[in-house]
Amino acid sequence: MTPQELRDWRKSLKITQEQAAQALGVTERGYFKWENGDSPITHRVDLAAQMYLRKHRTEHGFHGLPLLYVVRLYENPDAKPLEHYLVIARNELEAGELVSQQVGRLLVNVRSEAVAEAPTDLQPRVIGTIGQIAHQRLFKKAG
Repeated sequence: MTPQELRDWRKSLKITQEQAAQALGVTERGYFKWENGDSPITHRVDLAAQMYLRKHRTEHGFHGLPLLYVVRLYENPDAKPLEHYLVIARNELEAGELVSQQVGRLLVNVRSEAVAEAPTDLQPRVIGTIGQIAHQRLFKKAG
């Protein structure tokens, strides 16, 4: 990660240098040195920035743009997921609500994680379960 990429990362999140330093667990002065190129940016900083961006997008969405989420349903928090859904949503809450509507009941044990940006012209919706999507792809190839 270059100093410009770090600056672009911070600006894409619309946060201050102080907030960026706090998010990465460093002092504001240390962060300022990275962004100005006065101190080398380690691979650890690059990974931390990616993790923070992913967490930020998962919880808050990304400037109202749709994201692709994986929503996992659990019988209980310690069990393996019962099902995985792919969902286009603006934030984690919306992704969970869309799956709840699809399943037809309020879901308690749900975990959502943003995995990619979705095309901006797509509306929030449940794409389907991983099994359904794989079946459709296999069926299309066979047909």
